[in-house]
Amino acid sequence: MNRRETQALASLKRLGADRFLTFLRVVAPEAHCGAVRFFLEELEAGKTPEQTFVTGDDFGYSLRASATAGGEFRIAFGCDAGPLCGDGGEWQMRFEENGDAAAVSAVFWIS
Repeated sequence: MNRRETQALASLKRLGADRFLTFLRVVAPEAHCGAVRFFLEELEAGKTPEQTFVTGDDFGYSLRASATAGGEFRIAFGCDAGPLCGDGGEWQMRFEENGDAAAVSAVFWIS
């Protein structure tokens, strides 16, 4: 496994699959982030998050998640489809015990 894949799987484990899926659904309406929409399409087609992250290629989806104060997470997610081709962003996510979640977009990138 390459560095991108290892980091994504470690972040997925840290965040948890349920919170990761909640994150995707909360930020999906941000139409400017194609990586989120395309990842959700992969899941709807029957792939697992692990299968979608692990491609055996240096390019693909990336995920970095770290816990911050108050049980919130800083999540960086995106996709490099090739050299200078992709998009993504960083969000501050708050997950409530009742299942609610809120995201604040901090950064958006496109190449």
